[in-house]
Amino acid sequence: MLTGKQYSLNRATLGLHISEDGNRSAVQLPEHAVVKVVSGPKTMGSEGVVDVLWEGKIVAIFLVDLQARGEEVSGKSAHG
Repeated sequence: MLTGKQYSLNRATLGLHISEDGNRSAVQLPEHAVVKVVSGPKTMGSEGVVDVLWEGKIVAIFLVDLQARGEEVSGKSAHG
């Protein structure tokens, strides 16, 4: 299970932020961003989506992107 794990991104990664009022916006999580998985993957296998906490926002990213561009870390803050 990935929930609660933190990752440092080794490359910029695109995600989708949905605001409280339902507006959707693409966001680019920069290289070296630290994210914390808060839920997911929503489907089984490597095509799922995970929700991560980044700078106080929940952002959905593809699990394959997290696996390819992220390195699990401990003791760093996800700014949440």
